[in-house]
Amino acid sequence: LEALRVDDVVRIGGPKGSGKCALAAATCRYVNRRRKMFGYDEVFWLPAAHGIVPQPDTLFGDLCELINRMMKGGDMFEDEETMEINDRIQIELEGTRALIAIDSRKFSSEVAAENLELFVGEMLNKPEINVKLLIIASAHSETEEEAETDTIKLKPIDFKSTALLFGEVSRFITANGCPAAQSPDEFAALMVPPSVAKIKDQTKFSSTRRTHLMKLLGDGNPLDVIKAGKNMPASSFIQLIGLANTPEIQVDSHKTLEAALEKWKHQRDVAVRSKNFLRAADLDRVINEIEELRPKFPSLADLQNKEQELQRKLNLAMSKKQYTAGNSIKREILSLKKVIMQEKRASSASQHAKEQIEEIQRQMSSIMRIAHASFSDLDNLVTPEVSSASFSLGSAYHHCQVAIYPGSVVHFDPGNDLGAIICWTNECCDMLLTENSRDLIGYGGSSLARDIGSLPGITKTRWGLAKCGTGNAVIVGPGNYQDLQVHCVILAVGPLSPVGDDRIEANDEDSLHYVKIMMRSCIRSALILAKHSQVQSVAFPTLTTAVGGETYEQTLLMGLKILVEEVKHSDLNTLHLVGRDEEESTKLMAMAIEMGLTLT
Repeated sequence: LEALRVDDVVRIGGPKGSGKCALAAATCRYVNRRRKMFGYDEVFWLPAAHGIVPQPDTLFGDLCELINRMMKGGDMFEDEETMEINDRIQIELEGTRALIAIDSRKFSSEVAAENLELFVGEMLNKPEINVKLLIIASAHSETEEEAETDTIKLKPIDFKSTALLFGEVSRFITANGCPAAQSPDEFAALMVPPSVAKIKDQTKFSSTRRTHLMKLLGDGNPLDVIKAGKNMPASSFIQLIGLANTPEIQVDSHKTLEAALEKWKHQRDVAVRSKNFLRAADLDRVINEIEELRPKFPSLADLQNKEQELQRKLNLAMSKKQYTAGNSIKREILSLKKVIMQEKRASSASQHAKEQIEEIQRQMSSIMRIAHASFSDLDNLVTPEVSSASFSLGSAYHHCQVAIYPGSVVHFDPGNDLGAIICWTNECCDMLLTENSRDLIGYGGSSLARDIGSLPGITKTRWGLAKCGTGNAVIVGPGNYQDLQVHCVILAVGPLSPVGDDRIEANDEDSLHYVKIMMRSCIRSALILAKHSQVQSVAFPTLTTAVGGETYEQTLLMGLKILVEEVKHSDLNTLHLVGRDEEESTKLMAMAIEMGLTLT
């Protein structure tokens, strides 16, 4: 719009599929609806769109007829009828301010292209004709001569916009589709973690993960993105989601490289011990990616040794009066000194960050004490002695009771409903790793152990066979499971340890983002399985970081919010949320009240 205000001819260029036609159409549509504001009498699109039949003996009809003749490739100045049409158009345009959009890609032959240029020249060289021309240029027609006009060259759209467009057209991203992302916004949030989303200039950020994802999504070309979204097979989409769930690596110094290696090696080892082998394999690839960056970020000691070696070479060159070589070495030393200063600043910043974290932890401890005290304001609704309550949840179409109480899901009684227990587990569905899963097997007996043991494997890793990926769930039953009062057990692989011993710092936005997305995916998967098995009541145990940790209450609230939101769209009659103990149940009840849930 700004270019049209200044120039008489605006060309829109760019590679095939970059959205040239869409941009021109949007501009024309916008101007046409506001013709009085922009001062236009007419807005024309040439050649006429498919199915549009212009009325004869009108300016638009004459324009369409002339354009059609021009496209056929005949010499427009030799045919008398064509010249008559052209003269009529020029007379009709006198005193009319018009915007004419022309798709020059339709003028495929050399003669047709020449006809178009002659037509454009005539329009611009007649002072009595006041028109603006918006020309959609093909990639091969963008010549140096056209560079003299205002040319808007469309580039690939950015990464987040690519993800949003892919999410709009993908057949897997729907309300009943992929549990990890059921809307374009959720898909974009999965692709772009918080640490990257807050970078102001996204063009300056690059990583192996992003480059690979961008390629799979269509490299930012709108046409290719739409094709990828519509045609991607299920197996490729599953791989895409798996890649999106890998951590984003941001390394800018040797110090940050070593810190990243230490963090992800520890996370991988924890995943292996917890028998989350698929997650461990993902982290193994991340570690290899970081190791490949090592040559780019030598240690401070290596840099200083290199500086000394260059200084020795410089002295030798100067002693031999090799001044050209000496100057080259001097420039190399100066460049090296900049890198050394960056490493020193990174080390200093790391120490400062550590001190800041310690200070934040001290402040958090103080805030937590105040927060615990603030629960006393809710004494008229929830007293410390009350550790169980029931809430009403629903919409105009569906109602569900939410019961919160302490204990264990093994005692869950669904009453007359068909019920299911949710058990947080690992990717191998090994029920011997945690006390809660061992209790479940103890109550469920040999039938439950046999059904779980017979679950098929999905992927073999170097550590063993995985049966269910993180963020997903599998179901066993219906069956007769000894002392359990339910007929189905749903095993869900969450992003946190079922034992509740994970510690995530409050400022680790990416890790908390991953926990939120995978927990939501898990809960959705579990509810989908429950629906398919016609389950009407389920019991969920809580899943949080370590009790007392700085993100414990944050993850507790996160799980409650996700459950409430997802259950609203389910067919459940009753949701039982079982806390570890009375204190946790009391916290959940206070959170439910603050969220606006109605006590019953």
